[in-house]
Amino acid sequence: MRRSAQECLEKVFKSFRSSSVVKEASKLVFSLFKNYMPVALTLSESRIFDESKEETLSKLEHLEVIHMLNLLKVTVPYLSVKISSKVLPELVKLLRSDFSVLTRQIFQNIEAFFVSSSDEVIGPQQENIIDSLSGYLSLGQKNPVDTVLSAATLLRTILNKLRAGGSSSWTSNGHKIFGSTAGLLLDMFIGSLLTVLVFFFFVIVADLLIAYY
Repeated sequence: MRRSAQECLEKVFKSFRSSSVVKEASKLVFSLFKNYMPVALTLSESRIFDESKEETLSKLEHLEVIHMLNLLKVTVPYLSVKISSKVLPELVKLLRSDFSVLTRQIFQNIEAFFVSSSDEVIGPQQENIIDSLSGYLSLGQKNPVDTVLSAATLLRTILNKLRAGGSSSWTSNGHKIFGSTAGLLLDMFIGSLLTVLVFFFFVIVADLLIAYY
């Protein structure tokens, strides 16, 4: 049912043609998002196995925050620049170097911003996002395999966007990502599937750096 609601919401946003309507709808999404931020911050600061903190939040609140983040993801491409510039910094506040119950949804939303938003929205938060994702990647096996791969893929998306846009910061950030990926490789057991996949990403980053020089 919730997936149907998300699809319906996306269709509604796609149908908007008036900038004033987009503006008001964007304000509504941001207001709803802000209402959930206090709970989202608590969840993002709680380790997945920290029962003492988990007990402070009901399962219903947990699910509501995840549902909100899922709804946000489908509206990101249609939000006004002004609201997008307010939402992204709030999402960055939820980023942590270790896994939380919201990690997957946060990564998905940030990816949506990098795919669909302008440099005006992304630029001010770019360094913070890269630093957070690099930190997440550097923890290696301490985080779930699928989320480590998601972080690596997202970093690759960001690096490609920087390069395509002709940004001078892509080289320095490339070195930073390259370093965290190398650290991850050293942390993994040789021959594991994750090592192979992350090594593939490592090679891609190396190619990008070589192409620059």
